[in-house]
Amino acid sequence: MSPGQKCDDGRCRRQDLLRITLNQAVAVAMVDVPRAGLDLLAVLDDDESLADNHRLAAVRGAPHDQPARTTLPGRPGRPPGPGHPGGITMESTKADALKVPGATLYYEVQGSGPILLLICGGIYDARTYAGLAQQLADRYTVLTYDRRGNSRSPLDGAPEQQSIAVHADDAYRLLTTVAGDEPAYVFGNSSGAIFGLELAARHPAQVRAIVAHEPPIFELLPDRDHWREVIKAAEDTFAKEGAGPAMQVFNAGFGGEQEEGGTQAEGGAQAEDGATDQEPQADLDPETAAHLAEIGLAMEKNMEFFIGYEVPPVARYIPDFTALQASPARVVAAVGDASEGTPMSGATLALAERLGTEPVVFPGDHGGFAVQPEAFAAKLHEVLARL
Repeated sequence: MSPGQKCDDGRCRRQDLLRITLNQAVAVAMVDVPRAGLDLLAVLDDDESLADNHRLAAVRGAPHDQPARTTLPGRPGRPPGPGHPGGITMESTKADALKVPGATLYYEVQGSGPILLLICGGIYDARTYAGLAQQLADRYTVLTYDRRGNSRSPLDGAPEQQSIAVHADDAYRLLTTVAGDEPAYVFGNSSGAIFGLELAARHPAQVRAIVAHEPPIFELLPDRDHWREVIKAAEDTFAKEGAGPAMQVFNAGFGGEQEEGGTQAEGGAQAEDGATDQEPQADLDPETAAHLAEIGLAMEKNMEFFIGYEVPPVARYIPDFTALQASPARVVAAVGDASEGTPMSGATLALAERLGTEPVVFPGDHGGFAVQPEAFAAKLHEVLARL
């Protein structure tokens, strides 16, 4: 349904408005987690069942007393990054594109020092790591990118079920383009951690160490049969009804079932019966507002690609433990200190057990890198410095 389209009973109109608002909030949060992102969530109730929702994690975890910022990274008014004179700005970031088989990858490089590749997961792109990269660019050459099929990395043809190996090869090609034969540090969050593990297994000489932050390796969980059913149901729903209903089915697997008396919007959020057509307004300049709208549209497209073509292969992935244990690359299983009891935490602990290592605890939850970039960067640097 296109924005603004009405239904006879008004219910899908309210649902559509809520979906747009969530996209804008996520866009704001990805850029700088300003107060504006929290303001845009005013249409939501204080429903703790949404805490694990991938699209809301960064916004819901943001401190409510954080000063508002209405400038984007690299634009006048952004404060310098700690430890880096003048801060890391878009002007000091090299952006380029790399042609790979089947796609063109958009990537960015900033900072100096050993190569550190950050692989995003879910519906997000390189912009998600803006805060973390800024914190690390005084110690590392930070490489971020939009994964194939997402945002600024278009596919050559129609979307299809994704291959974990192909995504790992994409990361390998990026590393060899930027770093040559130099082994790199790699950090991956969520499905990005899965691609990082496959990179270390397939191209061990290119990886110095991989920090896998809460990879959703459902096949390692005791309730793997539950997740197999959830993924199959999401696949079937995507084929018959499209991305929105499929995302609802997927979110319900985490416990975000539709509540009686309300309409569940895309991403697991529920539109209350009292919702209105009046959207909350944030104090944003026109340039920022336009940029956020662009990011929100990208996230909407990424969501369809994610639930339709990435979730099934990612959810069925089992690491090549023989290759990982034979690899010279160090593998660190990283779990958030606020993630206890979640499937992502359980999968991470199971990964560490299979590898015969101890999991390392990082600040925050599944989206801790975006909510607490300074503390998260400090922990990541501490871990990498020991390897």
